[in-house]
Amino acid sequence: KKFFSDYLSHNSTNPDLEKQRVFSDCHKWTAEELAKLSVFDKIDYWETGENYSNLVLVKNGKRNEPILFCGHTDTVPVTLSQDKKWRNDAGPWDGKIVDNKFIGRGASDMKSGNASAMMAVKVLSDLGYPLSQDTIFGFVMTEESGNRVHGVDAIIDRGYFAKSAVVMEPTDMKIIPAIQ
Repeated sequence: KKFFSDYLSHNSTNPDLEKQRVFSDCHKWTAEELAKLSVFDKIDYWETGENYSNLVLVKNGKRNEPILFCGHTDTVPVTLSQDKKWRNDAGPWDGKIVDNKFIGRGASDMKSGNASAMMAVKVLSDLGYPLSQDTIFGFVMTEESGNRVHGVDAIIDRGYFAKSAVVMEPTDMKIIPAIQ
């Protein structure tokens, strides 16, 4: 719970969508926190310019046939009218738990999917279960604006590739197969 609450508390508004926004440290914080857990074989955080960063995590498995789990960390801005509608006891960047629910911008789209994947690897590691294949986790800050140059393209340019991918976007529990 603490990891997800802290993850939510990092303002990760897409830089393309909010003027005069300062650089988000969400990916850097995530990389530092995950390094403390000593679960992933590689943690690759880098800044791509123009207030963007990416984070890739690698967990080696039994087979060198990687699968990619991808997600975005960026959110849309909180408008003034939306900010007024937030709960008095939990704002968009508080990351609080109220009535057994996480409250915060990005809680459902898509920080919950990202955190679930990261923590699933920790749990499997703690239980001594190796992954059946190499697993790559890619997190970008550009999905909400469609800016591939600093997101997906930058991850590919950095050498991360897999023939199969799982996109952790919320879909109301529906599997949506796609070939691209």
